[in-house]
Amino acid sequence: MPRVDGASVIPDEDDVPTIIAVAQFPKLDQALAEYASIEAQIAPLAERLDELKGIIKSETRKAVPWETAKRVFLQSPYFGGAVKSITRKGRWTFDTKRFQNDHPITWVKYAKQGFTDYFETVK
Repeated sequence: MPRVDGASVIPDEDDVPTIIAVAQFPKLDQALAEYASIEAQIAPLAERLDELKGIIKSETRKAVPWETAKRVFLQSPYFGGAVKSITRKGRWTFDTKRFQNDHPITWVKYAKQGFTDYFETVK
């Protein structure tokens, strides 16, 4: 396990997570406390909003098929006069896993490594 030595963190290996004692960093500690509080309040609401968006999209498709209209405005008294719109847009995707399997030499020639920071809960 990594050692916490004052403000320094000394990891044992590259693949072992580094542990930060957040109490030593008041701004980080405060931000995490507020984040946890807000997350606990909105998580159930966010789930329900996603469910409702799915229902709205489904019911809109039943009311007006996409063959008839690619963009639909929903007039409703619930948004203070604002109009909600649903737009159907096509998109192209590239199957990188299949390309990597079918053309490994070409894939290696053009592959680039990037990094993304993920902020997630570990249980």
